Amino acid sequence: MPSLADTLTRYRYRRTSLVRLANAEQAYAAQRVSRARAWARVLRTMAFPRKTILFYPLRPNAWSVVYKLCSQAGYWISNDPSQPCDAAFRWEDVTHGSGEPFRQGDVAINRYCTDISKKHVSDVFADVFGYDLDVDPTTYRGLVVKKSDENATHDGELIECPIPAADVAPGFVYQKAVDNRRDDAEGFYEYRVPIFGPTIPVVYVKYRPLDAQFKEFNGADVVTPASVLSDDERAQLLAFTDALQMEYGELDVLRDRGDGRIYVVDANNTPTGPARGFRPEQSVEALRALQPAFDALLAESARRLEAARRGSAAA
Repeated sequence: MPSLADTLTRYRYRRTSLVRLANAEQAYAAQRVSRARAWARVLRTMAFPRKTILFYPLRPNAWSVVYKLCSQAGYWISNDPSQPCDAAFRWEDVTHGSGEPFRQGDVAINRYCTDISKKHVSDVFADVFGYDLDVDPTTYRGLVVKKSDENATHDGELIECPIPAADVAPGFVYQKAVDNRRDDAEGFYEYRVPIFGPTIPVVYVKYRPLDAQFKEFNGADVVTPASVLSDDERAQLLAFTDALQMEYGELDVLRDRGDGRIYVVDANNTPTGPARGFRPEQSVEALRALQPAFDALLAESARRLEAARRGSAAA
């Protein structure tokens, strides 16, 4: 139980715009909530937050999954590491994290997940799964996906390999063109896999039209992990995120029609969503399914913070 002084200090540092919060609340809370109800929820969270969650060095925006989960549960989002908090996240929406130090940094969720570049992700993938996604474009024969090593660029393109060494572009990766076409319809599909510590709460199956393999989605479903991934595959995905040191985030996973294997093609430790292409009721369903796993992750962060406090007091 926080002291009265701690509680008053938390209130003093709540400077986020009410209008911005109310507008964001309308965009995601129950998707069809009235403006009056949205304002009421925001004011209630400001006055009587169930928990205060620190995100640093950046603050999650209103479209991030954690922002929506915090709002749904009545948790206050803080960006001030000097103030008391109940749980902490390292939050940097970049490919290579700065590792900027802060008081709770050594115990924060995702504290060591500072590299989500395509190259690093594919290297960790090969180590864990025992087969490669990356190829040598100067020797590989067949279709290859060329894309930026940076996160969230959405610039993938198919090229025919091999290519001359002089044509290999710096700052890009070259990966096997996974055949993820749908069996029952024209187009492509992929799995978006949320990770909450040792838990995969749900999986989103996302669909793309035939003429937009690397662009927009035109539909998505919320499914149970066991319905699309085997026990071994789920265990491998968790081993992969453990090796990547990503305690929270989402993975883009493709299944190849030819060899039947899954391939992790991207990892995001600051995901937005839940997913493009969702209908409002699907977003609500997904957020409700994620909440228990998120709360368990917060409990782990709280345990670490308490252990660190005790260690500091003993020293």
